[in-house]
Amino acid sequence: MADDWRRAPLDAPTRALAEWAVKVTRVPWEVGDADLAALRAHGFDDTAILEATHVVGFFNHINRLADALAVDLEPDMPAPSPVPRPPSPVADPETIAGFQQLIAVQFGARDAARGMAGNWMWLTEEIGELARALARQDRPAQESEFADVLAWLCSLASLAGVDLAAAAARKYGAGCPRCHATPCACPAARA
Repeated sequence: MADDWRRAPLDAPTRALAEWAVKVTRVPWEVGDADLAALRAHGFDDTAILEATHVVGFFNHINRLADALAVDLEPDMPAPSPVPRPPSPVADPETIAGFQQLIAVQFGARDAARGMAGNWMWLTEEIGELARALARQDRPAQESEFADVLAWLCSLASLAGVDLAAAAARKYGAGCPRCHATPCACPAARA
């Protein structure tokens, strides 16, 4: 269960509670009346739901604090097994254009509902997390945060109607935008 609760033999109420906890953790702004009604249908009353909310919120709070302060809460705990991922719904997610398309397919509807301001807020949070990972020289965290920053940048570009790969190629494809040389030959003070 520590590796993947989805594979554990849980009864229906426990599974519903676990699914709700994941939603509260990952996308709390999407939790609504239907989610609470589903918990009630599995026998949870409002007091139990409130207690579960406190527990989930507390764990999320402590984990965020530990991450921010570079505290390893469970240094002896093995890393979780990776969960197999389905194949990508786009042709080449390892190109800028393909990755932008992948993010649009996976999150476009949510990004549109959140709007530019909401997506900008998430991008700035991820930039802060990247800064923390760089300062700690934590390579796995750096890789994860670079990916998050790129994903949110792609979301913003898609919302703005900007083809990120084409825009980058136009600006940087023929060399430095100022001196037009590759590598850049601008004086050091301008580079």
